[in-house]
Order: sequence, then structure tokens, then C-alpha cells
Amino acid sequence: MHVSADGFPRLQILQLLRFKELVWFNILKGTMPWLMQLEFDNFKTEIFGLNELLNLVEVKIPFSSLLAMILFHKIEDSFWGLTRIAGAEGGMHICRQKGLTLASSKQALEQLADFLEQCSRLNFV
Repeated sequence: MHVSADGFPRLQILQLLRFKELVWFNILKGTMPWLMQLEFDNFKTEIFGLNELLNLVEVKIPFSSLLAMILFHKIEDSFWGLTRIAGAEGGMHICRQKGLTLASSKQALEQLADFLEQCSRLNFV
């Protein structure tokens, strides 16, 4: 799936749920500039351009394995915090610290993208 520049300029919450055949999701610069919350349940989907979502502060992801928690703790101390582990279906709900500078926001999104890529390679689904 490809979202073009200036696509969804006022969208604040995006839920990519039950897209079992979605192979990739490409976010171009200027796409979804006000997106604050992202939720997805398919780690087979590669997400490109996550670092363009400068207002992203909340992510819900579909796993809560011990290894995923260990990987997460590598980024938790800097910009992200684990707020809860979802109920019976499992999953992590993580939030970014408020009040970050533009440079810090970019660094936080790079950390998040690296974390999600590692989890994807390890097939946490």
C-alpha cells in the first residue's frame, strides 16, 4: 500500500487491522502529518517512512513475548515507555515522551523503526 504525499492531512489515528495480505505500507514525506496513534496486528507488513510521522506518540503492536520486551527495553529509557500490555490477545502499548524537540522526535522514530524491524525479522506474531 502506498500513501501519496499530502494524503490524509488531518488523520490522527490509523488502525491497520486484519490486513493479512498487506506486504508493505509506504509513508511519503507530508503524508499524515497529524497522525498521533498507530495500531497494527500484522508483522509481516513492512512499514517504510515511519520517521516521517513526527507527531506519532502512541503505538499499539501485536506481541508481548519476553524477547520483544527485552528488545523494547533498549529504547524505553530514551524516548519511549511501555504503558501496558493488552489483555488476553497480548500486545504492547507504547508511548513517546511529550515535549521532544524536532531532532529528538526524529531520533525517537528511528529507534521505533529499528525496534519494529528487529521484531519483524524475529517473527513476533
